[in-house]
Amino acid sequence: MTSLYIATFGSFSGFSAVFALLIRQLYGKFEGAPDPLAFAYLGPLVGSLLRVAFGPLADEVGGA
Repeated sequence: MTSLYIATFGSFSGFSAVFALLIRQLYGKFEGAPDPLAFAYLGPLVGSLLRVAFGPLADEVGGA
């Protein structure tokens, strides 16, 4: 279970962190637009906080 959890949550964290880089590469830098890499930490941060906050609730109702 530990390896499954690390694989699934680790991939989620990685994908959400690299999403800002993907946006920057696909759309380039527009004048006056914020740098998406400055906000790349928000995806893993929000996911981690939500897991901590609602994980026990999900475990009580079956985990799905």
